[in-house]
Amino acid sequence: MVKDKIINNKFILFILVVVFMGFLYLHGTWYRMPDDNLAVLAVSYKNGFVSAGLAGTIYRWFNQILPVDLVNYENTYIYIKQFAGIYYALSVIFIMQVYNKTSEKDRNHMMDILCLFTVFSGGMYCAGSTLGSFDMYQSIVTLIGLILLFSDKEKLSICLLPLLAIGMCFHPSFLFKNLMIWMSVLLYKYGKKKTPIYKYVMVLSAILAVILLVISEWFAFFYRPKAEDLNQFMQLISQHPGELDFSWAERSVRGFSALQPTWGYSYYCHISLVLFLIFFSPYIYFGKKMYIGLKRKDSAFASYYKWMLLGSFMILPEFVLKVRYGFYVYDVILYYLVLLLLMMMDRNPALLSVYEETKNWLREKTVVPAVLLFYPLIFVPFQDASIFYVLEHMAKVIEGR
Repeated sequence: MVKDKIINNKFILFILVVVFMGFLYLHGTWYRMPDDNLAVLAVSYKNGFVSAGLAGTIYRWFNQILPVDLVNYENTYIYIKQFAGIYYALSVIFIMQVYNKTSEKDRNHMMDILCLFTVFSGGMYCAGSTLGSFDMYQSIVTLIGLILLFSDKEKLSICLLPLLAIGMCFHPSFLFKNLMIWMSVLLYKYGKKKTPIYKYVMVLSAILAVILLVISEWFAFFYRPKAEDLNQFMQLISQHPGELDFSWAERSVRGFSALQPTWGYSYYCHISLVLFLIFFSPYIYFGKKMYIGLKRKDSAFASYYKWMLLGSFMILPEFVLKVRYGFYVYDVILYYLVLLLLMMMDRNPALLSVYEETKNWLREKTVVPAVLLFYPLIFVPFQDASIFYVLEHMAKVIEGR
């Protein structure tokens, strides 16, 4: 009875978090969207193959078949909000899939992770600075892949190959930001079940991703869209067209490459990243504690845990070359939460044991352990370079603005 009451209380908490995220989505994106994100729609395959041209191509396709003219700010805003809605719908589907596949005995622990997953996934793309970015489309593709991977049908993992191609066509950074999540899930499933299809999909995905990255970067460097053409189209769909200039267009063009630096911001972005690591340090500590416990209790699988831990390091090139830290932090958090959900759903005995030990240790050290489920709410909604609002203001004060 006590355990059922705990699960019911956590489910109520989960519903409240979902409602709160819905409020953020409706309020945070209300008629606000930066021109940098609209640039994603300005580039298409209309004039040949260019890097990151899929979002703009789909936009033009819908403009042709719909009875309304999308090429203005009002309708473009509504169009992009529909894709944000698709992202949230897929997040809910994924959450329900994981919850339903978890045994009743383990749902108490699973609700902890699902609450965190809901806070962070719900806190993405509900701020004006993130709405409409190419990352939003990539996250949709990533969630579709995760739903397929978490199903019981092993052959569905083959669908990751065309999904990978789609994700890379939205932007070549998919290789560094999103593919790592799929690869680690495949690695875990192969390590536990030794099913050959997972190994083949991993190898083919790695080969295909490298090929697509080379092709995308080739076009990003040598067949770029002209800044003049980009600026001309943006005058039609921007909320403030008179404020656009060619320096903005040039910066946007550089952003269509995954490997070209775009350090167009001040140092407050880097300060924000350091501050975030300080704010997030409790979770980093718990993650380290659980990782050490996993290796100790499941030494036969230790090498897999090591590779899964290092998988998130694939995003380092983006951290070094770009300053879109809000997106990258979200991807890293999502990476580890997905792995926790996977292992808990799989009833990994080592993880369940370590997680129970960590919670007991936390109860001894913390007066209100549930605070760790509410604490992440200060991080949302996520922003672009400054990660979240509190850090933006703190970093600007430190920088002396």
